[in-house]
Amino acid sequence: MCERTNSTYYDCPVKSFSDASSNGTFTMGVAIHNPSNVQMKKAEIMVPKGIYSAKWYNVTTGMLENAAVEQRCHHDYIELNQVKSGIENCMLFIDLVVPARGHALVEVICDSLEFDQYNEVDDVFGINKEP
Repeated sequence: MCERTNSTYYDCPVKSFSDASSNGTFTMGVAIHNPSNVQMKKAEIMVPKGIYSAKWYNVTTGMLENAAVEQRCHHDYIELNQVKSGIENCMLFIDLVVPARGHALVEVICDSLEFDQYNEVDDVFGINKEP
């Protein structure tokens, strides 16, 4: 779970995977819970900008199967050590069916990351000023 709703991937566990990546690639397992009483057809995961693929675990066959992915990114801001920085924040949409009140397991593979995504931005909100 992310620390905040509607936040950047920086507030989510994926940050630790991307930070640990020395060559811009990582693989992470994601458990998805659907608490509603209707099936879910897409999973949404916050990620840094990169190239991704995904596989979902098919309970019937016991195999990992490829899932279609789509990435939508937007420019966002984070505050690190009281310095505001710009990042490309992305939502990764994964096509899979999660049954009502059910679970799904997904393997998310990042083939490359954009390492130049952190740029200090102008202090338009005044957070970098000394008190």
